[in-house]
Amino acid sequence: LLFTALAVWALDEATKTPEALLSLANEALSQNRLGDAVSFYQQGIELVDEDETPVLTTLSLYTNIGTAVDSLGREEEAAQHYQKALLFLENVLGDLSDEEVLRDAKQIGAQAT
Repeated sequence: LLFTALAVWALDEATKTPEALLSLANEALSQNRLGDAVSFYQQGIELVDEDETPVLTTLSLYTNIGTAVDSLGREEEAAQHYQKALLFLENVLGDLSDEEVLRDAKQIGAQAT
């Protein structure tokens, strides 16, 4: 609880971004602080701007919150988050040109290596 309060306090409005919250949530998830992770993922999702937030960040928020709630035994809720991730991805892929998809795929591949 103390970590959560300090972490959120450290994020002022200028730095409270989906990316920062994703990072905090992933750290909480890796430490098995599932409630904190869900809270951070949810806050990150609420701040997503589909025109500004990177696709990978948005997709990670949706899938990772699914993982966290599934770990809490909330399988139906997890399935809903995974469904949102799939719908988001379908919308993005439908909106992108082949060049944009290729560029993003190269970026993701570069990050993975």
